[in-house]
Amino acid sequence: MFYGCERASERVKKLYEAFQKAWSVETCAPRWREVWSSANNTVGQCSITAFLVQDILGGKVLGIPLEDGTYHCFNEADGAVFDLTSEQFGGRQLDYSAPVEQDRSEHFENADKYARYLLLKERLEAALDTDGANNGRSRVFFFSATGNSLFAAKRIAEKLGVKAEYLCKYDGGKVDAERVVIVSPVYAMGLPVPTVDFIKKLKTKADCILVLTYGGVLMGAKSAACAEAREAGLNVRAVYSIKSVENFTVFFTVPKFYMNRVLKRMPQRADAVAERILAGEAVVPKRKGGRRDSVKMRESWHKMGAKLHSTDACVRCGKCVNVCPAENIELSSSGVVFKNNCIACLGCYHRCPQKAIRFGKHKKKFRYFCPLSDEKEIRN
Repeated sequence: MFYGCERASERVKKLYEAFQKAWSVETCAPRWREVWSSANNTVGQCSITAFLVQDILGGKVLGIPLEDGTYHCFNEADGAVFDLTSEQFGGRQLDYSAPVEQDRSEHFENADKYARYLLLKERLEAALDTDGANNGRSRVFFFSATGNSLFAAKRIAEKLGVKAEYLCKYDGGKVDAERVVIVSPVYAMGLPVPTVDFIKKLKTKADCILVLTYGGVLMGAKSAACAEAREAGLNVRAVYSIKSVENFTVFFTVPKFYMNRVLKRMPQRADAVAERILAGEAVVPKRKGGRRDSVKMRESWHKMGAKLHSTDACVRCGKCVNVCPAENIELSSSGVVFKNNCIACLGCYHRCPQKAIRFGKHKKKFRYFCPLSDEKEIRN
């Protein structure tokens, strides 16, 4: 077994099992491929393995200098030091006492190494899926219209070793897991309609963690979200928040310098939440309130659709129809028709390729989709 296995967590051991299925001669460093074999499959895999472990568990990637001037990489994460590729050295004992922290940007300047990292990542994800990673300890669900919550969910899911799932696809079946993480934006100090619908039909006895992304101010949003989830019968263990870029911008434009500052900090904020989830923190709002106000506001959101309209710039591409989670939009011969079921997500407004959707008489040109996210992944 690998170095540090006796101190490693069960998650680390499961990752090791998944890597066993993912390592191959193609992911091996070229200079070691002649000695690589299925019996010694950790040869030439250390750095890309260590950085993938860091992607999932966080922590540090450390290195031991070798005789040829390179570094052998391993990890410090989940409260332990471990080396998933130590078996390539046979019975040789390495000195792990004075390691040097490794910088992935320096490692990935090597194009071949980065290509091998991507290949190993793809195969590791396939191995984790085969092992039923999303039916094990954790499930991560999210709702997102402009990418903020998508980014946070994916970042957290990677740390937990699972894939983020679009909650609108949930079919109401039983969710067998020890922990369910729900990542959702805040709409007017409360939860959006799809998130509320999801928690009302969610069938699980797992500990539930709510992660709220917000652009303006939270006020009573944490308390309101916690109350709604508990009213739905969920066992809420913790509620966290992640500052993101405001997307309710029909009346104003987010200053570019401010937007860039928030975006720069979002990965750190998401990672910090993931670490707290992994640590098993129990953090729920002490104050009460916000529940009634958020519900009252949500009941009027459908009126927003009446103020949305398309301009002559509309080319009837149908994207707004496809991105609407409420099926509130139809195409007509003259443009776009908004029905009476709007949930105020503004996905159509921000994601129209022609910026042809406007709110009332406002002519703001600013549109937003989180540049840290891939729009195609929202419904995948």
